Amino acid sequence: MTTGVSFSLAGLFAGIGGLERGLAEAGGEATFLCEWWEPARRVLGFRFSGIPVAEDVRELRALPKVDVVTAGFPCTDLSQAGRTKGIGGS
Repeated sequence: MTTGVSFSLAGLFAGIGGLERGLAEAGGEATFLCEWWEPARRVLGFRFSGIPVAEDVRELRALPKVDVVTAGFPCTDLSQAGRTKGIGGS
């Protein structure tokens, strides 16, 4: 169900592209992604074939011209990468 609205977006801390996939339903088109975790980059490569995926946001000097920039929530404390200790968990 797309609205016909068309806008470009860059996704930082993209994970597996959930935000970007959701925005595609509203007419968004990802043109650039950035994600450091290699398994997630593989998923992005499948879901967003042909879209550049940078590895490390700290090495970015500029973003391409886009209408919207998304940034995923840092979920390492909620995921297996953070041993599922929860938000603020020790």
